[in-house]
Amino acid sequence: MSIKRRFEHQYRRLSAIAGAVDAPAWMMSNFFRVSMIAVVILAGVGYLSKISALSTGGYQLHDLESQVASLQSDIQKNEVQIAIGSSITNIEKMLAGTKMVSVSSLQHIDAIDTAVAKR
Repeated sequence: MSIKRRFEHQYRRLSAIAGAVDAPAWMMSNFFRVSMIAVVILAGVGYLSKISALSTGGYQLHDLESQVASLQSDIQKNEVQIAIGSSITNIEKMLAGTKMVSVSSLQHIDAIDTAVAKR
């Protein structure tokens, strides 16, 4: 059997089954039909609005992810600069230009009373 004949056969069979079923009178009323159409339209509008909101959220998420990647790159660059700036050789070079004098001897002061505050 060809596909066309199969389709025609299935269509005839379904239409015969649908014609044999007696629907209640309230299902055949115009009010029911209009309300069903309204429900289908409302469901379609709700579905479209939800899909639209999700797609907009997807674009915003993509933008935020690219901002996060950019900020992480900046953080890594800053960490490298901090590591370079806090290295001992750079600190010694900066101290050489400040004209500070190194400490020759340390004197410790012994406190008689070690308590800072008394009650």
